[in-house]
Order: sequence, then structure tokens, then C-alpha cells
Amino acid sequence: MSNMFNKCVSLTELNISKINTNNVTNMNSMLYKCKSLKELNLNNFNTNKVTRMEYMLYKCESLKELNLIILILIM
Repeated sequence: MSNMFNKCVSLTELNISKINTNNVTNMNSMLYKCKSLKELNLNNFNTNKVTRMEYMLYKCESLKELNLIILILIM
């Protein structure tokens, strides 16, 4: 999922809560510079295998609502 929506500057709303992320390891720069994004629903995102999330929401300056539940497992 790295760079998946990178620089989607006109995107204002995104609901990706139904995407199966069980085997995703890289979300680096996924929403990088989505500067018009106001709402983002990431509920049900499984980040257990993700090792890279750098700049995932970098420069999402208009983001007013973020629905996010992160499960962190410490072994």
C-alpha cells in the first residue's frame, strides 16, 4: 500500500475501512500530501504486520476527522 494515494490533492473524503490489510507490511507515504482530504475512515485496518508507516499522513493539512483504531501487539 506504499504510495497508494500519494499526492491525490483533490481527494476530500476516503473510506477504506473495508480493505483487507491483514498481510500488508508497507503503508509508507500511503496518503502523502493529500492536502484536501477532510475525512478518513481507517477503522478495521489490521496493522499487525506493518513495518513501515513513515509519512503515511504527511501534509494532510485539511484532515478534520480521523477514525482509526490501531491494535498494537507487544511480544
